[in-house]
Amino acid sequence: MRKIQSKPEICYPAKWQYTLIGTDETTIREVVSEVLGAHNYTLTLSNNSATGKYCSLSLSTTVLNEAHRLETHHALLSNSNIKMVL
Repeated sequence: MRKIQSKPEICYPAKWQYTLIGTDETTIREVVSEVLGAHNYTLTLSNNSATGKYCSLSLSTTVLNEAHRLETHHALLSNSNIKMVL
């Protein structure tokens, strides 16, 4: 018999980590600044691809609730300069 996995329970507000992948570190930093505005966050370079074409940055911030977490994810991903948000 298969065990049905339930959605993990997240207690908000919660510290949340996003990984952002794009082609230009400076542009990604500008996008994050626009999306998060005055909201506190930490953004650090985490990796560059072997060819140097892509970079990933680690974004850490506090999300107030699930809607806020999903809105932030969508706002970051909707910018064409960010190729992927994990």
